Amino acid sequence: MNKVRESSEVTSFYLSPVDSKSLPSFKPGQYISVQTSVPALKYMQSRQYSLSDAPNPRYYRISVKKEPGIKGSDGEEYHPAYISNLLHDERNIGDVLQVSHPYGEFYLDPEERSDTPIVLLSAGVGLTPMVSILNTLVQKPDSSRRSISWVHATRSTEAQAFGKYIQDTAKEHHNISTTVFNKNPAPQSVKGVDYDFQSRMDLEVVDKERLYLDSQAIYYICGPSSFMTDVAEKLKGYGVAHDRINLEIFGTGMLTV
Repeated sequence: MNKVRESSEVTSFYLSPVDSKSLPSFKPGQYISVQTSVPALKYMQSRQYSLSDAPNPRYYRISVKKEPGIKGSDGEEYHPAYISNLLHDERNIGDVLQVSHPYGEFYLDPEERSDTPIVLLSAGVGLTPMVSILNTLVQKPDSSRRSISWVHATRSTEAQAFGKYIQDTAKEHHNISTTVFNKNPAPQSVKGVDYDFQSRMDLEVVDKERLYLDSQAIYYICGPSSFMTDVAEKLKGYGVAHDRINLEIFGTGMLTV
């Protein structure tokens, strides 16, 4: 395992097989289960994390947000995300984790030949499957034929993962456009360069040409449940058909849009 810090709260973990064999491939947008021991709970725990890079037979990459502890009324600190804290604080380069094969119904099929535009809408760490989709698309030989719109919302510059990487990727590919909402940009951040709007995501202010509303574009949405509901409802209000809207649901329960 290797670790790379992506922001003030997100770290990427590169997971390579201990036997050096090629890893099973996956469709961009899918996830794996990670299992490791949690001493505080005295037994193994599993959590699911989206793969955050294009398929590579040498490694799986997950990019994990460290969730802060919550203080209870008794003054004790409780962690809503034991695994993310453990991965950040206690798992080190060279450690071994148990992982599952990739799975999940939220994905882009890279084998499907299409010129249909792709719109990737995310908030916070919800960008992880979007990076996987983006990286897969730009690696295809015919990648320039497909328009890609990256629309992302971050709480702050410090918390934003892959910010410069996405900028650089868009500069290298004329078919990629980016729109970034940043509620708390750093003093050195430049509007129009590092971010576009100082607010939460609002599709009303996004250049409609970047949403490809007049085409048969496919939309991928990932982030907090309320964010996904709001964005999906807004797209449907613009006339986007339900079957062209894809959501990644974190945790248990149902989300209906």
